[in-house]
Amino acid sequence: MPRPDLTPYRRPLLFGGSFDPPHLAHRHLPQFVAHALAADAVFYLPAGRAPHKLGQRQTDPRHRLAMLRLALAAPGSDPDAYLGHPHPALPPLPSPPVPALILTD
Repeated sequence: MPRPDLTPYRRPLLFGGSFDPPHLAHRHLPQFVAHALAADAVFYLPAGRAPHKLGQRQTDPRHRLAMLRLALAAPGSDPDAYLGHPHPALPPLPSPPVPALILTD
């Protein structure tokens, strides 16, 4: 997959994590921060291996990347719904949403 062209973005927000698994807060939190900081895009940086989970079994990075892509693909979608995890009520996402892109090797 080709890397996105980053030149149009003057105020990017970088959001890294293991996303193991991705959940609704991974979608909401960066959007609220992006609006507060007037960022023009959110760039997700998935970790290959989470350094704080080295002694634990981790989901294959390719699977986590695929789950993250699914979680971010449909505006208004709820990643927790397909993962089967309950989540506390969160306020609606800011409108309009800031574009979300995933940066990988």
